[in-house]
Amino acid sequence: MKKRFVVGFAVVAAVCVAAVTVAQVGPPHGGFMGGRPGFGGMMGDGAGMVLPLILRHAALTTDQQTQVQQIMDTNRQQLHALFDQLHAANDVLVNRLLAPGPLQAQDLQPQIEQIAQLRQQLMLQGLNNALAIRALLKPEQLAKIAQVKDQMQQLHKQMRDLMESD
Repeated sequence: MKKRFVVGFAVVAAVCVAAVTVAQVGPPHGGFMGGRPGFGGMMGDGAGMVLPLILRHAALTTDQQTQVQQIMDTNRQQLHALFDQLHAANDVLVNRLLAPGPLQAQDLQPQIEQIAQLRQQLMLQGLNNALAIRALLKPEQLAKIAQVKDQMQQLHKQMRDLMESD
């Protein structure tokens, strides 16, 4: 019984540390929704790929580029503050998880809730940025982005198929 508990705790601890590590490692500079380097983890999400896809493949006009830059500049400070808070909350969680002494899941609940709330705020801010930028696009630009997204999904499927084949 005790051995099962120790193994179970080790698995939970490993998963928590991995999750926190993934949350702290993020896109390169200028990543998701103007995020800071080394923060977040949202590029792995399908939604996290929307803005970079728009910016790379929409063939934005000069006027659209200026408007996009204004949207990003307007929200940059708030995003940086949220990323800083998320980083600090992740640090608290890791430090509590790895500190000596007894620890139960409910002891970590406040940190988990804070991290979840910060991630939700980041996703909502990112979504608002993406929607504001999407509103600037012409129908043909949006169609081009949808086409590129479909191609990327096909490539990802092919990669998964190759990795799973015997």
